Amino acid sequence: MRNFMRHFFIAIICFLSINSNGQNFVTQNDIRGVFLIQNRLINKFGSSFFIAENDSDNYLITAKHLFPNNKSGDTISVEIFKDSSWTILNGKVFYHDSSIVDIAVIKIKERLKAFSPYKLKSFEFILSDEGFFMGFPYGFKTSDKGKMNFGYPFPMIKKAIFSGVEVAPGNIQILYFDGMNNPGFSGGPILMPDRQETKRLQIAGVISGYFPQNNETKTPLGTIKYSENSGIIIAFAAEQIYEILSKVK
Repeated sequence: MRNFMRHFFIAIICFLSINSNGQNFVTQNDIRGVFLIQNRLINKFGSSFFIAENDSDNYLITAKHLFPNNKSGDTISVEIFKDSSWTILNGKVFYHDSSIVDIAVIKIKERLKAFSPYKLKSFEFILSDEGFFMGFPYGFKTSDKGKMNFGYPFPMIKKAIFSGVEVAPGNIQILYFDGMNNPGFSGGPILMPDRQETKRLQIAGVISGYFPQNNETKTPLGTIKYSENSGIIIAFAAEQIYEILSKVK
């Protein structure tokens, strides 16, 4: 069974890498850019991804609500999962000027080489475009015993359809997608097709959460109210990452 699983993942990665219609599939580099992290101080974990700017600085992008006790500019430690254990990374965390933007940008001190960082790019995608989101729901992770991902676990990949957008004060873009988001995907990327470069997927936004759907049902003991996942993903546009980066020193 172990040999089968190893060959299975090799086949998947090779297929994703050579597929010519890249807008319909994630690539090997896309997978290698997403990481499982945790904030041990509040016992919360989530998803994250790396971007590189100017080919020198490393920035870890994730959800702000994973670091609720920090202010923009604080020095923090974040743990990243690798080789079946947690590794501590140090850096400074930066937030958007608007408190509603659920994005954290962490400028990492350590220079990491064993990953494929994303490059941010302005691009167009439209309502009903289909993309992907990646992360670690409920801490779910697929081990990398074969070292195909340098010891980092593989994220789960799910589909999403761009359903709507809301522009909040300050030109804050809140994106809505149709897709079953789960706790643990927070901070992960949503990838959408670049209509000007159809073989590539680009970072459209950062996952924040999902809308709850409030229901009630009648029982012999009375009416019970409960909440469930509505299937509507809430994300913040990649433009807000640019705005945070403009203030990073």
